Amino acid sequence: PGAARSWQLGVGSDPEAVAWDPHRPHLFVVSSEDGTVRCFDARSDGEAVWDMRAHRKAASAVDFNPAAAGVLATGSADKTVKLWDVSGAEPQLIATKDLELGKIFDVSFSPDTPSLLAAGGSKGKLGVWNTLEQEAMQQRLPDAQAALDADGKVLSGAVAGMGELNVNSSDEESDAEEAGLAEEAEE
Repeated sequence: PGAARSWQLGVGSDPEAVAWDPHRPHLFVVSSEDGTVRCFDARSDGEAVWDMRAHRKAASAVDFNPAAAGVLATGSADKTVKLWDVSGAEPQLIATKDLELGKIFDVSFSPDTPSLLAAGGSKGKLGVWNTLEQEAMQQRLPDAQAALDADGKVLSGAVAGMGELNVNSSDEESDAEEAGLAEEAEE
């Protein structure tokens, strides 16, 4: 009992994912089914260092960038992936992207090419976001190599030459269910 600590997230805040900050190893974040992400200091039993309402629906995935200190990626059942600057006292949104993967279940920065963020979603697909399309990420990763178009601009969306990775592109049941829910909401 003495070697373990625990933190209370609050009513209706079941944890979805946890990630340690590789640049500040005493800090970790937890995402919750209510869309909240909280940061805790493992050295204390106190309140959260910070918390934020990151998504409208369950925040199902979190990952820290291995090279850019203070950059956190979140993924959600609201079908978006977001990049956050969590280096200060209050997290700041850097960018939001819909990778068209459905509800996002997991996100992960590449350890070898930290500008690339992979995500998996409910449509049975994987996507890779070249985050260098965001100027803020170019500033945080000045030595990173990016795929460029003929005009010298960073290619957006999926990585050049890679496209979208279709692991199981037949998720008609999930698509039909989402379409049915949308129709019910319109009525």
